[in-house]
Amino acid sequence: LHFTYCGFPALPHLFPSPGDKVLLAVAGQKKKGWIVGCRMPSKDGWPRFESNNVVLIDDEGNPLGSRILVPIPAKLRSLKGDITKILSIATSFV
Repeated sequence: LHFTYCGFPALPHLFPSPGDKVLLAVAGQKKKGWIVGCRMPSKDGWPRFESNNVVLIDDEGNPLGSRILVPIPAKLRSLKGDITKILSIATSFV
């Protein structure tokens, strides 16, 4: 996660980037997921997408879906860990 300070220094705002593992609320339930695309432009080489994209995972780190239809940044291939399961079912890379 990236910390950026907007306004007062005591109020940090978190802006996750692709490759971050997050906890989200979906229909009132807590779900885990990997961020694979963000609308917010980034200066460190990540592509900008038209929508925010998250792949939901279960407690063991396996994706809940069987296909990923959105393009995945090719930079995610350099990350190690549970994200390799997501990369194996992705259909296209940017």
